[in-house]
Amino acid sequence: MKHTFYKEIAYLEQVESPEHTDNQRILWDKRKVRTLRMHYKNVPLDFITYLKTIGSGGIKEGEFVLFDGLKIPLELGLYPSVDLSDIKFFGYDSDNDFYGFDINSVDF
Repeated sequence: MKHTFYKEIAYLEQVESPEHTDNQRILWDKRKVRTLRMHYKNVPLDFITYLKTIGSGGIKEGEFVLFDGLKIPLELGLYPSVDLSDIKFFGYDSDNDFYGFDINSVDF
């Protein structure tokens, strides 16, 4: 079943100020999605639907930020002591905790 994110959109419309600059998001078009899928074939479909429906950028006055693409640790200034080569990060929260997924996993 394809996720539509209607509840999430309604929630964000209630709690976010549209004028706040940290709430700006970019909806992904087919070209951006195609480019992402060319580089990372196992990107979860719900994640792609989220980017097309809600977009990348700031959420709830910057409490959470979705990157405009997937990032590797070095692009984020992270130097992990364990191998994270299969982990691609998609965002971070206001506590500077990063979020990502194992791009080689097909168990989403």
